[in-house]
Amino acid sequence: MRRSTTDASETRRGRRVQRAVALGVTAALALQAAAAVPTAFAASGTGAAHGPAGGSGTDRPPSLVALGDSITFGYNLADTKGNTVPSQSAYPMLIGKADHLSVSDLGVPGWTSADLLAALQTPPFAQAVAGASVVSVDIGSNDLLQPAAQMGLLKQGAADPSGEITFTPQEQQAFAAAVQAFGRNLSAIVGDIRRQTQAPILLYNLYNPFPLGTGLGAATEQLEVPMNQTVAEVAKSVPGVTVVDAHQAFDQNQLLDVRVAEQDVHPTPTGQVVLARIGEAALQPELSDVERAAQHAAGTAGTWTLQMRAVPAGGGSAQFSTGGSAVSLQFPAGSVKEGLALAVTTNPTAAAALAPVHTAVVASFGVNWKANAEVLGPYSVTVRNPVIGPGAAVYELVAGKLIPVSGAVVHAGEVRFPASGPAEYVVLRPVQAVVPAATKPVTGLPVRMEGSVALSLMALGGLLLWFARRRSARA
Repeated sequence: MRRSTTDASETRRGRRVQRAVALGVTAALALQAAAAVPTAFAASGTGAAHGPAGGSGTDRPPSLVALGDSITFGYNLADTKGNTVPSQSAYPMLIGKADHLSVSDLGVPGWTSADLLAALQTPPFAQAVAGASVVSVDIGSNDLLQPAAQMGLLKQGAADPSGEITFTPQEQQAFAAAVQAFGRNLSAIVGDIRRQTQAPILLYNLYNPFPLGTGLGAATEQLEVPMNQTVAEVAKSVPGVTVVDAHQAFDQNQLLDVRVAEQDVHPTPTGQVVLARIGEAALQPELSDVERAAQHAAGTAGTWTLQMRAVPAGGGSAQFSTGGSAVSLQFPAGSVKEGLALAVTTNPTAAAALAPVHTAVVASFGVNWKANAEVLGPYSVTVRNPVIGPGAAVYELVAGKLIPVSGAVVHAGEVRFPASGPAEYVVLRPVQAVVPAATKPVTGLPVRMEGSVALSLMALGGLLLWFARRRSARA
């Protein structure tokens, strides 16, 4: 019986040893398989690797995208840095502060309705509109002022403010053509915006910058009647458009609301407050819907910034900065017929949403100018940033896709490439890197260490198996 008890004990011990050996061999095989996993990669550096920054966008505020000309820009206000950046006192910014909206002020001085229509076909403006919770449009003043200046009517009115201004038959035809062109352009502008977004549209009509007791005031009033009728008709033809009556708000208040004392047709700070007040009033009925819509907005996150730069007649260079990068545009001698006003738009967040995996945005910017400007031949772009190095690449954004730009030359800290026409460019750099001493995703132990542990466990398992068989043989 003693022998039988011993045999049973030895048998149980042997089974425990066999189970231990089996577990040890299983663990060793599992570690061997893990050691065969391909080397892991990880993104390094700053910037989003892929997809929109800022999460789902449910926590970002409603956004106002303001389209227009120098009135929207806040031209000649004190904080425009020499009219190179939009004013914080312009009416879009004032509306944003009052109604807690993030604001992209894309008003460009000197633009006509034709210029804005052309800009809406470019990626920066189209993307900005597509991501907007509210869109404001204030355009058309230059459609009248530019031909009036070419005819010498502005100088005539300034020389004799009380004198009557009359139009020749040819001038009447020219203004009639301008009004018709404005109507076509405005209808296309509002239609393009509505196709991009269902957001409310605030459509400002034209105010008369000249007091009605002057010759220019009477002449401008005569021309603005059909222009403002067109604004009202376009608003009725498209759902979700509200006319903001700047004409009525400025009527008989030009000496206070317009910089007439400086012989300037742009609003004073008080005039900008008036434009903001009537814009807010028009937006109030829609504001709760705007806030709810922003909770589920799928548009581009972030705000767009605008920088104005000038290139002299004949050619020259323009410099600006974006996201830590210094950018220089060089127009060769003889390539610019007249002085060129550049509108540079930036929004790195939008570009990050399109960047391939394991790349980061170095610079993202759009270059735009007036639709009728004459630029002969290509220009060159130089982007300088210390992070630029091997593997950096330049793309043009076309129809929502990044298209490689041919002819780009990359050096340490710099990339140069040829460009032609208005476009949006994105410079990307790789951030893909092999993790030193690659690790197993589950345990985080170095692969080489795990291999050593696996071999040790296998040896231990073999030794235990040999020991168990030897004890069984002796029994």
